[in-house]
Amino acid sequence: MWTRAELKQKGARTFKRNYWGSVLAALVIGLLGGGSSIYTNYSQQSSGNGSSIGGLSLDPAYYAGIASLLLGIGIISVILSIFLLQPLTMGAKNFFLHQAKGADAQAGDIGFAFGNGRYWNVTLTMFLKELYIFLWSLLFIVPGLIKAYSYRMVPYILSENPYMDANEAITRSREIMDGQKWNVFVLDLSFIGWFLLSAVTMGLAGFFYVNPYYYQTDAQLYLALTGQEEYWKNANGGNSWNGGNGQGGWNDGNGWNDGNGWNGGNSQDGWNG
Repeated sequence: MWTRAELKQKGARTFKRNYWGSVLAALVIGLLGGGSSIYTNYSQQSSGNGSSIGGLSLDPAYYAGIASLLLGIGIISVILSIFLLQPLTMGAKNFFLHQAKGADAQAGDIGFAFGNGRYWNVTLTMFLKELYIFLWSLLFIVPGLIKAYSYRMVPYILSENPYMDANEAITRSREIMDGQKWNVFVLDLSFIGWFLLSAVTMGLAGFFYVNPYYYQTDAQLYLALTGQEEYWKNANGGNSWNGGNGQGGWNDGNGWNDGNGWNGGNSQDGWNG
């Protein structure tokens, strides 16, 4: 059974193997979480055109123009998120997973979704993941939060199975997280002190340390939940992964095995093999 201390120790040690690549990958993921701020300053001069009260325009076209501008920005943001940022986010998670497995992760791994015909399936899967979370959120915040944890492993599943059907990937993530959501939530809470440090340093600590540390810990969590802890042990021992050991039912780290499923003897993984 995994522990928070163990995962965080692994995360802190592992992301430093390719420090600047980890910083870049974390920055890419943060692009989705960080909103854009638009600061506009208006000054009204008396000109005899239109009318105003206390400097506020009474011209409906003025407000219609602002609404159109905000709507256009919103539409462009959604399009960029679906077709660019979400695939890049999946690629950044791919980077951290490769690093967690002891591979020589490179910055080019961030563009994983854009190669070898993977783009459209990855884009669709990530879009459906976010759509389902949004729809559940309409039932108030808590159901959406629960589903966000349920679907949390989708990017890692796509990393190992980029051509997997979208709903199948989402279902497998839900099964992996079955019985683990509260533990993972507590794991996230354990980073609050680090996030506060990031806030008081105006994001500098987050950029250079906290975010790479957090995302690498998340990748280590995926390995733990899927019975692949041996990746980390072998990477630190200088050995390669042996896919034939029968632990977790994986095939040399290249994805799911030929229908045999997970190791049914490990009930802590929440997957029934």
